[in-house]
Amino acid sequence: MADSNDSYGRTISNSCNKWNQRRKSTKDVRRKYDGIKNGQSKPIGAWDFRSFTFSPDQIVVNQGDKVTLHFIGVQGAHHVVTVQGVDTFELMRGQIHTISFVANNPGTITYICHVHLPNMVGQILVLPKAA
Repeated sequence: MADSNDSYGRTISNSCNKWNQRRKSTKDVRRKYDGIKNGQSKPIGAWDFRSFTFSPDQIVVNQGDKVTLHFIGVQGAHHVVTVQGVDTFELMRGQIHTISFVANNPGTITYICHVHLPNMVGQILVLPKAA
């Protein structure tokens, strides 16, 4: 699948490795979590829950980035998701929950589903501003 550009001019790739490279941009960071069944195709740049795991399980952003996450309940399973220090919410089939925050502090923000531990755990790695 070919790379494409998002509305901010950044490259979106089906390869997660491109998201793990340090970005020079200070534009908004947007991620979409979608409960797509294994084997189904998904839009470029969308991430999904697979067998009750976050895929990928790490998001890398820069300090100061605005991060927007869209959680969409597709499969019918009940989720109770916490994004550490940001929000805790329930997610059912057909529901969409969006959170936005500024990644002010370098370090790690953990996101988990309390119902599907230990598998549904991930991290947002906030890289410090470049000197």
